[in-house]
Amino acid sequence: MAKVGLEVLAFKTLSVPGWNNELVDQPALEELRRFARYNEGPDWPFTVRSLHPVNAIFSDGNQSFELLHEFDILLTRSSEACLAVSIFGIEMVLNLGCRENDGFRRWLEENNWVSPLYVPRDA
Repeated sequence: MAKVGLEVLAFKTLSVPGWNNELVDQPALEELRRFARYNEGPDWPFTVRSLHPVNAIFSDGNQSFELLHEFDILLTRSSEACLAVSIFGIEMVLNLGCRENDGFRRWLEENNWVSPLYVPRDA
């Protein structure tokens, strides 16, 4: 999950000039990078919950589809960046800045436990 988080940050910032240097030189990400690359330090916890059944079929007009995966970065009011990934309806959320999930839990409580993948961008 730590490696995926760093890759999603890179993907989300590709169009920003100087994105690569900013991510590589960002001291706040050093602990996450070392954990992802060398498995250094204690485990990096993440939350897991089911959003929908693995074999769920969704409809959009006359089209049916499965939702295989989706991802985004949630920025909380306390400036925490959390990776949110759903694979076959299983949501996993990882705080990219530290090894605690209290900020994400507060965000969930404030947002009626909705997935960060399904909220308007200004929430």
